Amino acid sequence: MSVESFRFDPPEVAVKPALRWVLTRAYAAPDTVFAEIEGDAAAELALRFGLAARIAARQSADRLVGELGAAAAAKIKRQRALSTAQEMRLFETLTEVDSAAADLRVPYAPLKGQALVLGGFAPEGGRPSADLDLLVPEGKLDALQKELIRRGLEVAGEAYEHQAPALRHASGGVVELHRIVPGVRLEAKKSATFEALAAAELLGPPAAVRFRPRGDLRLPRREVLAAHALAHGIAQHGLAPAAFPGFLFLADLVDLAFRGSGGRAALATVAPWIARDVSFEEAEAALDLATALAAADATLFDPPRSRARLLLDHFHAGLTDPRYATSLKTRLLEHPLSDRPQPLAKAELLAKTLVPARQKGIGTSAKGESWLAYLGRLAGRPLELVRRWRKARAAGRPPSSR
Repeated sequence: MSVESFRFDPPEVAVKPALRWVLTRAYAAPDTVFAEIEGDAAAELALRFGLAARIAARQSADRLVGELGAAAAAKIKRQRALSTAQEMRLFETLTEVDSAAADLRVPYAPLKGQALVLGGFAPEGGRPSADLDLLVPEGKLDALQKELIRRGLEVAGEAYEHQAPALRHASGGVVELHRIVPGVRLEAKKSATFEALAAAELLGPPAAVRFRPRGDLRLPRREVLAAHALAHGIAQHGLAPAAFPGFLFLADLVDLAFRGSGGRAALATVAPWIARDVSFEEAEAALDLATALAAADATLFDPPRSRARLLLDHFHAGLTDPRYATSLKTRLLEHPLSDRPQPLAKAELLAKTLVPARQKGIGTSAKGESWLAYLGRLAGRPLELVRRWRKARAAGRPPSSR
């Protein structure tokens, strides 16, 4: 079963000076000169899009103050400080995982944001990450998970098809051990495992300069990271932009050089890997958008709207237009990212929606949701979902004329 060719049909977003500033300073070379802009509006967009830390990492403090004003610039610079602090927590967590993996002789490979940080692709302090995603061999995942718990990491989430339950380190960093790279299929049906990537020579020696592992750390090739970014940004979170801002996904593509002629060559390689969940048209639109953003190409905003512009408007409206964001919620069951047959994957997602897990406390002294409160929440769940569904239906837009 394949996904539709292009699933996004957003309202057209007005292109204002603040938006142009955010996109240029986040993605393009820093030689563009801006006239005076409204600093608070630009800072608000940068924060909402998840790009503030990246902008602060790519631009000088003097430039930010000169273009935004001191107060707005301070908001952006603070996000880089927070991102850097989170990086330190994740490095401390990685040190613990690396030690345990070395003792057990378990190789591992970072994925998503921390792969870009450790591989030197992302600007320092400019790639916010909520957690540390590590791919490990399927047959050794349980042993490493148990060893980390023995060393004091605490369960901080539930298991999913692609990963073990998240674990929280004493530093506050969270690690998720993955058994597959969801949506990246070197074979027709099964998402790639550590073993499959290694056999295909798609895991290389560590290129990290900020972390020197004692264990066997491998870094996925650029093509794997780009393919995973496409599957994660479009198939997994494309209809839920608040869960993961699409602008971060676009930043990853720019940093991985998935743009221009080199990106088009990479697209030919990765498109078959993700075809079950991301159409060629969607992947090509992401490539074209990353290319335009990196070049500060103003023709991106010229009519008629290209698919690249539609993708940009989708990510923008998903974070700024409550009606559009709400309308997307009616579509979350359309094509879940899963290796299971789609009817089974949809049934499982629906079951989790109807019967959410009981909220557990994190930490030895933390209290979770009581059974009485949990049962009360379950009893009211159908009415809550009906209310949300009606709100989403009311927020739906009529079909466009394109």
